[in-house]
Amino acid sequence: MLDIFNSQIYFVFLTLGVYSLFLYISKKYKSAFLNPLLLTSIFLMLYLVVESLIAKAALNNIVNSYTNAMSIVNAMLSPLTVCLAIPIYTRRLIIKQYWLPILVGTIVGTTVSMSSVYLLGKILNLDKEIIMSLIPKSVTTAIAIEVSGNLGGIKAITVFSVILTGICGALFGPMLCKLFNLKRSPAIGMAYGGSSHAVGTSKAVEVSTRTGAISSVAIVTSGLLTVIIALFL
Repeated sequence: MLDIFNSQIYFVFLTLGVYSLFLYISKKYKSAFLNPLLLTSIFLMLYLVVESLIAKAALNNIVNSYTNAMSIVNAMLSPLTVCLAIPIYTRRLIIKQYWLPILVGTIVGTTVSMSSVYLLGKILNLDKEIIMSLIPKSVTTAIAIEVSGNLGGIKAITVFSVILTGICGALFGPMLCKLFNLKRSPAIGMAYGGSSHAVGTSKAVEVSTRTGAISSVAIVTSGLLTVIIALFL
């Protein structure tokens, strides 16, 4: 029976099922703190701990089983990244209309994100491996993993930092937009997409369709610039 609960298919369907449940709850109750990605992550961490206790097995072995199972999903990340070209094409008129805010927002946002991680890492005397793992935290997972790998970073830390960045953007983005009195869709869209990738974009869509469109464009432009800057690190 325990072999069934440690199988690849079981872990994949468990993850998708739990995420779908929390996504439904999030849409029903409309609360930023009911973020499905955050709740799913917490649930799965607790689940793996409980399972290791019940099975009297090392937690590390249970986590490795789960990680290996989810490699099927991870293999789809690179093709999905290529598919980001589709929203760029379909929203080419928006890019043409707001090319200057998108260009400036991408350059400023990406530069500040990467340089702040690097400088704070040096100030806190972090290992180079850790710093390089955190540098691509504000772009989508597939791009972040590739950039981190080329810089000598640790994949697990990169994935965690990307998820945490996205969740923080979705949770605190509305408050920061209100604090800085951001009302125009180009500014809000660039802020969400450029700093907290797809998770932030899901929040931007709630503001308006145009804000969500600009945010989705910002994901791609910020990712491309991150790759370019990383070549010189």
